Amino acid sequence: MLKKIKSHLAILLILALAFTLLIPAPVQAASKAPAKVTIASVKTSGTNKVVIKWRKAKYATNYRIYWKQAGTKKWRTLATVKSNRTSYTHKSNSKAKLIGGKKYVYTVRAYNRYGRKWGAYNSKGKTVTIPAVPGKVNITQTNATSDQKVTITWNKTSNATSYRVFYKKSGAKKWITVANVSASKNSYTHSNNKKTPLAAGSKYVYTVRAYNKSSKKWGGYNTGGVVVTVPKKNAPAPTQPAKPTAVPNQKPKPTTPVIPSPVPEDTPDISGPTSTPTPAPVKPTEAPKPTATPVPAKPTATPAPVKVSNVTVNPATVKLTSKGQTAQLSASVLPNNAENKSIVWSTSNASVATVDNNGVVTAVANGNATITAAALDGSGKYAECSVVVEIPKEDSQVVELAGAESTVLSVWNEDYPEDIDVTKIVFEYDNSQDYFDVMGQKVSANRWSRITIKACRQSTSNIFAKYNGKILKKWTINITSNWDEYLGYVNWRKQVESQIWTNGMSVKEKCDAAKEYIKTNFTYKLGYCQGVLIYEDKMCDCIGASNIMGDFAKDTNCTVGYVNMGTDTVYTYLSDAVSAGGNHIFTVIQMNGTWESYDAQPQHN
Repeated sequence: MLKKIKSHLAILLILALAFTLLIPAPVQAASKAPAKVTIASVKTSGTNKVVIKWRKAKYATNYRIYWKQAGTKKWRTLATVKSNRTSYTHKSNSKAKLIGGKKYVYTVRAYNRYGRKWGAYNSKGKTVTIPAVPGKVNITQTNATSDQKVTITWNKTSNATSYRVFYKKSGAKKWITVANVSASKNSYTHSNNKKTPLAAGSKYVYTVRAYNKSSKKWGGYNTGGVVVTVPKKNAPAPTQPAKPTAVPNQKPKPTTPVIPSPVPEDTPDISGPTSTPTPAPVKPTEAPKPTATPVPAKPTATPAPVKVSNVTVNPATVKLTSKGQTAQLSASVLPNNAENKSIVWSTSNASVATVDNNGVVTAVANGNATITAAALDGSGKYAECSVVVEIPKEDSQVVELAGAESTVLSVWNEDYPEDIDVTKIVFEYDNSQDYFDVMGQKVSANRWSRITIKACRQSTSNIFAKYNGKILKKWTINITSNWDEYLGYVNWRKQVESQIWTNGMSVKEKCDAAKEYIKTNFTYKLGYCQGVLIYEDKMCDCIGASNIMGDFAKDTNCTVGYVNMGTDTVYTYLSDAVSAGGNHIFTVIQMNGTWESYDAQPQHN
């Protein structure tokens, strides 16, 4: 007896083991958490990318990549990818910006979506330093003098340890190094010399480029440069003959007064002495006043040129969302009587956005750029526009189907680093030629949104999943063969329509005629529910009648719905109405904004 029990137990164990082996891999995986992810490497690629590589983890259906700046505590989600991926490239963008010279830490964690379980992860992560690449330098002021000197001034840029000044003669191709300048300075005066001569009356082009010693990286530069004309030397003024100095007339010596001799008088009167009169002295002749030297009139002063006091750029911010998209910027200058209102446009990052001489900005790739409009009169005035380029990443997939084959196209929330509301995903496509039949669309909140299609005609077409107007995913549907039964069904409908419809009929009259045709030419048969398979037998149930009635209505370009009597709800897809349960289904057609009932089921006992 004991032997029999042991024998039975052994058989049961074998059966249990066999049953376990028969369980599909996803079901087995659902009960286990993924293994800890081992990070293989984290390396920079160029100046604004980091490539993260890891080894596959057992039971993983997805991997989530995290990052943070070194020294901070909180991990940030960077991206979620499927289990067939073992690498991810972090490209600097507005939401996950990489700054030159900074250190960042990365880690990866595995996820099992069947069991909804996360694996362990490397809490320390791996660190990488982003190369400190200097920004682009913009020349803001130039000044050339007649003594063959040119002074240029520029805006300081980030991550620069030095600047190099270049020049060339206007029309020449090769730039010539003029000088290396410390990062503490933002101007340089170029004097005429043998190595870098400056000829009076000639035009030269200048540009400045920043350099970072630690990363050994050069920043961008204005390839067009700024043109400067060295003025001709002024001709020397002719020598004027010396003017004679005016000498005042000498003062004449005064004349000595002549005292006349006394005239003898008669015998004096004994009554008293006679006083001798003293003659009045003769006044000396006045010396003439010196002649005044004439003072020449002062020449009228030449007024100083009016310089630019303010530059404004409109708009001040621009967001571009597709490659090649453009935006027009305009620059205004004050005061209105400024002598030189010329503006030069430049971009801080031509790999993100470019700008032409007319202020037209063109998107190149994701990132940030600063567009500068600078006055060229030497005032140093400029204005900036902040440009953000956010071109949605397109997840593209090719799907091949033979005629009559179906597939489900899904968008999963966890496949995207940002939280997306899957209920707002819209599937867009051009199916005017009936390339495929859309059999239904379903949404699982916070998880996925999906659409089911069935191949009808040999063709190539696209289906887009859009979120807030942006493309999240694109499927290229290659249908390799026709579904002959479907094409036969379409041809049958066209023949019937040519018999029961006339050109003068309204849409309602056409739908009424189609309903009457089904009710009178078909007989009721339970289980005959697919128009493509039942049209030749002329038998249908309520589902089959709704299918054929809906297709007739769609041929008139009407909006069609399907009602389930059990839920009293209008469904967009017949399959959804059927799966809702209930005991009767019929078609409704939207006319003048209201649903009109078109129950085409034939009578039955």
